Amino acid sequence: MPSNVIPETHLDLLDKPILVHCATIGPKGEPQSNPVWFLWDGEQIVLSIEPAGQKAKNIERDPRVSLSMADPDNPIHYLEIRGTAAFDRTVNSQDPTVIAMVRKYTGNDTYPGMPDNHSLFVVEPHRTTTM
Repeated sequence: MPSNVIPETHLDLLDKPILVHCATIGPKGEPQSNPVWFLWDGEQIVLSIEPAGQKAKNIERDPRVSLSMADPDNPIHYLEIRGTAAFDRTVNSQDPTVIAMVRKYTGNDTYPGMPDNHSLFVVEPHRTTTM
């Protein structure tokens, strides 16, 4: 991923435990947008998506996605990322990436009702919009 796609002024949003709204393209061309957890490792954005869910099916059929997030303390500080998502791997809830994501959002290694399996998708940003 080019290092200049995400502006330095908005990298702080990628480390905060805020939900990213992930928009995909449905089977009939309609948009589908849902909040999802994500992890930024300094190079790529990793999403955890229900393996059998519609969002995973949408991405497998058409990898174009739009991710948007806003700072809860300053809502006009927002970032939209447009790019392509690719299936990375299916993992269980003990996978280090899953544990890091759960810690980011809950402060714990697990949470009540945590699914056993997770599909991890990697997003390659192509363009951003910021404010």
